[in-house]
Amino acid sequence: MWLGFTGFMENLLQEEVEIMESMELERDWVLKFSDDFRVLIGEDGSKMLELVRWDPALAVTALEREFMVDEEKVKKAFKFPVKHGKELDLEDDDVRRLNLLNTLPLVSPYSDGWKHELSSLEAEKYRVGVIHEFLSLTLEKKASIHHIVEFKEEFSLTKHTYQMLKKQPRTFYLAGTEMNWVVFLKDGYDENGNLIQKDPQQERWGKMLEDLDALAGTISYKHCSNPDGMTRPILLVTASVDKILLKKPIRIDADLSLVGAVHGLGGHPWRCSLKCCNHHKTVLFYMLCIYLWVDGFDEKKIDGSQMSNSVALVANFTFVARDGETGKSSPINHISPETTQEKLLWEQAEARNKMRRLKRAEQNKEKNKKVVSRIDKLLAEGQEFVDLPALADMDSILIRDTCQQSSMICQPQQQNVHGRIFGGYLMRKASELAFSTAYTFDGASPRFVEVDHVYFVKPVDVGNFLRMKSCTPVFSIPNF
Repeated sequence: MWLGFTGFMENLLQEEVEIMESMELERDWVLKFSDDFRVLIGEDGSKMLELVRWDPALAVTALEREFMVDEEKVKKAFKFPVKHGKELDLEDDDVRRLNLLNTLPLVSPYSDGWKHELSSLEAEKYRVGVIHEFLSLTLEKKASIHHIVEFKEEFSLTKHTYQMLKKQPRTFYLAGTEMNWVVFLKDGYDENGNLIQKDPQQERWGKMLEDLDALAGTISYKHCSNPDGMTRPILLVTASVDKILLKKPIRIDADLSLVGAVHGLGGHPWRCSLKCCNHHKTVLFYMLCIYLWVDGFDEKKIDGSQMSNSVALVANFTFVARDGETGKSSPINHISPETTQEKLLWEQAEARNKMRRLKRAEQNKEKNKKVVSRIDKLLAEGQEFVDLPALADMDSILIRDTCQQSSMICQPQQQNVHGRIFGGYLMRKASELAFSTAYTFDGASPRFVEVDHVYFVKPVDVGNFLRMKSCTPVFSIPNF
């Protein structure tokens, strides 16, 4: 008994029998498709049909597939068709309203939208500005219409949101199926439908520092190893990072390569110079031929300026070697420059070493009076904030108000070959904290320029509790 649905269910069963007869299907047709279906018998003797294999091709009919939008193709590059008032086949009054709606000034999205009458032109301009601002803050400059209407109360949206967006063909582009529209911000795409500015925060400078330190360590170990394999066990330590300078912007859609070499006076400690290069096809082909040792390839055919002009970042790492058994200073292999480039690096390293020694001598003899005067002035200004805050400069803040910190337990996953925490990982975490501190201070995404110096004072072991602190000691407006 079907409890009130007897007649309806009988009609459904009768229609099912008629359909099966029209398709010339037998009553036990399920048993012929054992790869797809299986009949299960329950404890009460009832039969249940179980799907064994899912075939996506059977999900929709061929007729339905013809009218479905290829979502993967929509996500790729495409051109935005621009329609103006004359092409929309509107009446004169609607054309006039459309032209008024696309005419500046728009209503600021940061104003109070509730003060406008819901059906007024100002209220509609306000809603357009709010959605424009919302899409401009997204990474891909687009959003599903369902995600937008989730904020209907905050954005003062009405049930005519889709019609409102259709009247803004110069600002928005609507794509997708009828009930699953995707709203694109045209300002974020070029004429071919490609995203103009990729996510700038995907440039993971912390990960770049980690990779640079790993490459510098690999190069140093290779330099200290003997060809006969009889190298005495040594312990290499990253003593400091002298300089990391960004010469050109690094884009996430560009091919990058990290190259480096040991140079210096062959003494102890020694320096490892690294470069990060942006490459075009010619330079990539050049590097591939060198890596594969292609016979007959002439390196002189490649213009050296192509390699030098592609350098986007330079870094200098200083290493020291300790004997693995005694812990004392260990001798390393000396450097013999051969090519013109190697001799130039040798001379530059010697000049930097001399300059460093001179600066240390000058600092030990006499401190810079201008620096001392500047420090005294800043300390006096900070003391005024503490003692008499009402009289202090309102355009200044105390350094302690910019401080940020993070804590973590060092895990064995981040240890190096010597069982201690990898120095590149520490620089990565410090870089991420510095990014957060700068972001909090300025209220905008900061841009990496350079790292002045990094000193590794003490080693960090697995299991140590590590606390990192950062602040913004100096703020100046760069001259762009």
